[in-house]
Amino acid sequence: MVLFCSILLVLPLLQTLLAKQSQRLMESHSVFNVTALIYVITDMPLLQSLPYTGPGYDLGARDVNVQFKDDFNIHHQYVSSSRGTIKTCLDLGANYDSVVSLYHREKERGNNIVLFFGGCDETTILPSLAREWDVLLLLTGTIFSTARDRELYPTTVALGSIQYQSFADMAVQLLKKYNWISSSFSYDLTSSTFYIMMGKYISRNARQASLDGLQMYFFPISSAVGIDYEKTLQEMAAVSRVVFFAVLPATMRRFMHSANRLGFTRTQEFVWIYIELPEAPSGTYQWIPNDNATSLEWFSTSFLLSPCYGYEPDTEPTLVAEMRERSLHDYNMTFPPNRGPSEMAIDAYRSMKILAEILNEIIDQRKDLTSGQVLAQQLLNRTVLAKGFGDRYIDASGERQNRMCLLGFQQTKKQFVVVEYYGGSPDASSQAPHNITWSTPDGTPPPNEPWCGFLGDRLRCRTSRDTLLFSTLLPAVVLALAIVGSSVAAALYRRVNTSNADTSWWLLDSPELEADRIELSLSSNWSSNKVTFN
Repeated sequence: MVLFCSILLVLPLLQTLLAKQSQRLMESHSVFNVTALIYVITDMPLLQSLPYTGPGYDLGARDVNVQFKDDFNIHHQYVSSSRGTIKTCLDLGANYDSVVSLYHREKERGNNIVLFFGGCDETTILPSLAREWDVLLLLTGTIFSTARDRELYPTTVALGSIQYQSFADMAVQLLKKYNWISSSFSYDLTSSTFYIMMGKYISRNARQASLDGLQMYFFPISSAVGIDYEKTLQEMAAVSRVVFFAVLPATMRRFMHSANRLGFTRTQEFVWIYIELPEAPSGTYQWIPNDNATSLEWFSTSFLLSPCYGYEPDTEPTLVAEMRERSLHDYNMTFPPNRGPSEMAIDAYRSMKILAEILNEIIDQRKDLTSGQVLAQQLLNRTVLAKGFGDRYIDASGERQNRMCLLGFQQTKKQFVVVEYYGGSPDASSQAPHNITWSTPDGTPPPNEPWCGFLGDRLRCRTSRDTLLFSTLLPAVVLALAIVGSSVAAALYRRVNTSNADTSWWLLDSPELEADRIELSLSSNWSSNKVTFN
């Protein structure tokens, strides 16, 4: 009887616990259906456009759903516009209403929304909308560092690989490290937004740099109009020996051809740094046509400043090959041999994996899966492991800090190799696999300014040349003056003696001589005390 009563007392408690557990499971399973809305350019040729990144999103969603099939499902769909294909960055800016419409439609269906934005401009419209909706927004395109304010954009996390600030930071760090306080920077105004933004960010960083006397000279060019390569190079050489380029690969090669003709690649005074966009549709600067000796010569003084993707040995070859195949069959995109996909495609894949990882963590921690702020907070100030593609470090402001590489040319391998690292995870090794081989006679970095100055007119060099010239010419001048002086003196002496001499001394019976005798006789008679010679 006592046992029966005890069961009756405990039974309601068990029923309550079971009901709460069932409700929790039902609630948790209701948020497991996540809809990922992906807003990208649907046409080529930008690296963040769908033909390049689509395989990354597709394969990422597939692998996530296989790995977590018993827990949650991520359904992804691409935002389209009723006004036509989204072909450019301007089209992206003109079709935010398509994102809003699709968001509300999915929300009405009870789906939990996550936004992906592979953008190419500095807009903060989507970060602002994501804040109002309390939806996680993952930026997978180019990163402009405009959404770092956690109060304004608490649900936005930037995971993209093309982070302009990282390029600019590394450029200024190189100037500081080698004390190159005078440098030139040439960027293209017409070929790509990437090069224009490089000009903007590097100029801003140079102004803010804490390097005494730092001077950076800017040479904007237009490949669409035409470039006087030799004139531009000569103007650069007049103010610096360290030159940065943010131009198309073909333009960079023409610059180096011209530099070779001017003899600049053989002086060992110049440092050429090319800001490279890996796997860009426009090709690569590194191509060597048939072991061309001229290319090998200028490569020895060239460096590449680039994200480390593709230059580290941890890229997953199987997945990369599958992405290439998907690009061909699903998006009609063919890569050149041994090239592609770009890091942006890898980032698309990794962003899906990162989303799944934080969803799984939040489930274990029993946090609110429906809050974009909670999801975003889970990613701050941590390194997200990315097996096969390197780690991703996201700082406290929600922005991935990209690992950057400086590459120098190795003559033995005839290829560019990593010689310096910058940025990335604080725990990452800063030891590069190779050392820089400087082309200077003593193997040290070239100085900021040549000994005789950029124009060869420094006072110390001019004084030395004048001293050498004076010491060389002085003996010859003195000898010449001595010879001329002796000749002039001899000629004057002969002329004077000739004009004063009596040329009639031999005329003993001449009338003039007889007249002198008579005059002398008369004078002697007139005055016995004084003899006067007239």
